Amino acid sequence: MGHKVPILTASVLALLITSSLVLTSGVLTSGVGAAGVGAAGDSFKDKAAAITAEITGMRSVRASKLHPASNVVSSITVESFKQTCGPVAKRVMEISKEQSVKIRHAALKYRNPKNAATPEEAAMMEMFDFDRSVTGKLDRIELEGTVYRRYSAPIFVEPACLKCHGDKDARPGFVLKKYPLDRAWGFGVGDIRGIISVLSPL
Repeated sequence: MGHKVPILTASVLALLITSSLVLTSGVLTSGVGAAGVGAAGDSFKDKAAAITAEITGMRSVRASKLHPASNVVSSITVESFKQTCGPVAKRVMEISKEQSVKIRHAALKYRNPKNAATPEEAAMMEMFDFDRSVTGKLDRIELEGTVYRRYSAPIFVEPACLKCHGDKDARPGFVLKKYPLDRAWGFGVGDIRGIISVLSPL
């Protein structure tokens, strides 16, 4: 199952138009007033980009160990799953505490309901999928009365991801048991899996 070229939808077009986005070195940035562009904005962008790269890179390396040449799904056990995803989750918590930021994963086809994408995040995913030259987006968002500077980056499906996110009937049994409402399946290599966002209060 290969990656399908996405169609520019109305929601993505609206996001591109209303955000007054500027593309610089692969990163989309909203207008100066909205994103806090400048020295502080650039500093946050660099820090957040490094964080997203570390987390996605760590996940990729650890997941690759679950992708032997045999590609036998039964080789994935609860223990191997924990050894792959556990350290990544631990690192996310460490970075959040050390650097006073929030790190959020969001997806349309989610495994954990808390990671369900909002309409805005869904449009952002479509945008990343439509233009693969865009590697990140810097903007501002208000949550529960607090304004945050936010940097978001796409997550794409790699071969190792298909062990748990490929065919519906090929998912490990413990995944089905733990996540009975799982939607995170049916992906192909190169598909957009979701986004990772780093938020820092202004």
